[in-house]
Amino acid sequence: MICPECKNKIKDKIITCPHCGRNINDENNSNKAKNLSRNRLIILFFTILFPLIICLSGIITVGGIIGYFYYKSDSYIISKYENQVKAKPDYVKAHLKLAEVYKSRYMYYQAIEQYKSVIKLDPGDYKAYEGLGICYFLIDKYSEAIEVLEKSVKINDKAFDSQYYLGKSYVRIDEYKKALKQYNIAVKIKPDDEKLNNSIGYAYEHINDLAAAIEFYEKAIKLNREFSPPYSNLARVYSTKQMYDKALYNAKKAIALEESCYNHYILGYVYEKTDDIDNAISYYKKVIKCAPSQNYGTYNR
Repeated sequence: MICPECKNKIKDKIITCPHCGRNINDENNSNKAKNLSRNRLIILFFTILFPLIICLSGIITVGGIIGYFYYKSDSYIISKYENQVKAKPDYVKAHLKLAEVYKSRYMYYQAIEQYKSVIKLDPGDYKAYEGLGICYFLIDKYSEAIEVLEKSVKINDKAFDSQYYLGKSYVRIDEYKKALKQYNIAVKIKPDDEKLNNSIGYAYEHINDLAAAIEFYEKAIKLNREFSPPYSNLARVYSTKQMYDKALYNAKKAIALEESCYNHYILGYVYEKTDDIDNAISYYKKVIKCAPSQNYGTYNR
């Protein structure tokens, strides 16, 4: 052993250096303390920091891998059915599948062309008319949607989506009684669909049958209490009936479920009707901020 002070050799277990008088125990204790601190840092690193680093890098890596493979699989699925269509242009199922893939990825114009190809190959395929009609509805071509959806329900009057979107298309051109005819067929197929019941309430509201509108809005809420549109629609109806307590209650419920621009508008509207101008202005400002060009004089459909 070497004395840290005078650098002379000394015995291992000696307490004081016989050459310079240095207390060896102090040095040993200091070294032990340093070693202990270093060991604690090493333990901390390997038990907490290192696993955390691995975990975070794993999340980033896994997220990147998932995103990459999602993109690749998306492209792969499209190219798969495109190749099938090229290889077998008369293969109806390939056209139909490609149309559905396009529609699910919001590629509506490409989907429309594929649905038209299916109809040429098989004029009796109601799914092609249904998909085509829904695509027309989603790009705001309501007359075209009505034309092809009418053909779909003639082939299969039990096709729920065809009946539902046919009703919605009639609503968009303000033909509420025709919409109700389709909705009443659809509700026999799926009586517990909250979106459909909300839509029925909307159609009744616009032929001024407020009692029926309230009935269907309340039914939609019972079917799904987390679905916000029937609450905002009830708020509007109760405002029309000057039942402002109920209007305010439903408007606040809608906002609590979904802070959409329209729900902000409805709550501002109810506050305005109750002469609570400060709150009305506050919510109208939120509407202007999130949708400055939107005209909410046209109700949510």
